[in-house]
Amino acid sequence: MRSILERIRPVHAGSSTFVPKGEDIFENSPATDVINLKNAQGVLFMIATGNNAGSGAATITIEACDNATPSNTTAIAFRYQVITSDVQGAVTAASSSGLAAVGAADTVWLFEVDAAAVAAASVNSTYNNHYVRLKVTETQSDAVDGAILAFLIGPRYAPLSATQLT
Repeated sequence: MRSILERIRPVHAGSSTFVPKGEDIFENSPATDVINLKNAQGVLFMIATGNNAGSGAATITIEACDNATPSNTTAIAFRYQVITSDVQGAVTAASSSGLAAVGAADTVWLFEVDAAAVAAASVNSTYNNHYVRLKVTETQSDAVDGAILAFLIGPRYAPLSATQLT
C-alpha cells in the first residue's frame, strides 16, 4: 500500500506577494496560483488559522480556469470540511457561490476539488480545462493569521514534472 505522501503532492500555491501575508491571509482578496490538474485526480486546498486569528471573514470560491494565466475563470461546486480544535465537521457540498468562512482560531478548512469537475466546467465556453485555483473574497477586513496550502490528490503519472503551476 502506498503511503499518503505518495498519494498527495504539495503544490506551491501562492506567490511571494501572497504567502508572506500570514498575518492577514484574506487581505486584498487573494487567489492562489493556478494549479494544473492534468496529471492528478484532484486538489485539496487547506486554510489553517492560528490561535491568534482575528475576526476577519471571506467568501471562498473554487475557480476552474482556461489556462495558467488565467485568462477566464468560472466558479465551480466543491466539497469542504471544517476542523476546529481537532473536532472534525461533516464533509459538506458547497455550490459554485462559495462558502462564507470566518478566521476562527485553531481552525482548518479543507476544500476538495475533483479534476473531473474542473474539466466539466464551462470556462468562456470551453470545456476539458485542467486548471484550477482557490479565490478568497474578503468580506470583513480584520486580520486573519494563517496559511493557505494546496496538495495534488492521486497523481496519475510518476514522476510528475517539477512544477504543476504551468
